[in-house]
Amino acid sequence: MIRSTEQCQRLWQPEIELVDNKQLQKLLNENSPLVLDCTGEYRENFIAKSIIVGPEGGWSEEEIEKFKNLNLGICKISELVLPAWIAGYTYLT
Repeated sequence: MIRSTEQCQRLWQPEIELVDNKQLQKLLNENSPLVLDCTGEYRENFIAKSIIVGPEGGWSEEEIEKFKNLNLGICKISELVLPAWIAGYTYLT
């Protein structure tokens, strides 16, 4: 994330906050983010108020199932698992 903002020559950088499982569950419920992955459906002209970029190597089957159970949208942005630093940028472009 920091690398992509530097390459875009942004004057600000996002802050990274580590959360435990309980905090994560609360944030998922409150924000209903769009999950970026190499599975799911392509979505054009769809803007989410928040997105989740997964780990390099992709989401586990267990994590994808959890997202589906929470009724979170899963957006396919590429056939390949993209590096985390470029996945969000790819979605936004």
